[in-house]
Amino acid sequence: MRKRHWLPGSIKSNKEFEGNIYQGQITISPIINYKNSFLPVISGRIKSLTFGSEIELKLKLKTSVILFAALWFGIVGLVSLIMLMQILSGNFEPGFIVSFVMLIFGYLVFTLGFKKESIKARKRIMEVVNGSEKHNYNK
Repeated sequence: MRKRHWLPGSIKSNKEFEGNIYQGQITISPIINYKNSFLPVISGRIKSLTFGSEIELKLKLKTSVILFAALWFGIVGLVSLIMLMQILSGNFEPGFIVSFVMLIFGYLVFTLGFKKESIKARKRIMEVVNGSEKHNYNK
């Protein structure tokens, strides 16, 4: 693991993740040589067990991406609501559909972009620590 540098790709390394592991707490991100806003921020903790360790991970979007998504969906959602009210009042025009298409497109971009990167990061972490995945859907 290495410390984050301000210029992505400025330092070549064979490391795959950067961040911190301290007193059983983990905060890491994958290292890539290209821009991708959907890279997960990985946090969690390490628990010692009788025979090995258990790593509990949470993957989430960067705060800046979450804020941008909230702004995007807020504006597009509001426009879609206004267009829906226009349609329900009998004032339909084909251009009204654009806001609904943008809403669906935004949802797909954010969901699929993050899902793809999360799957890659989880898989790579499991390979690095030679582990297996146990799902806990109760949290």
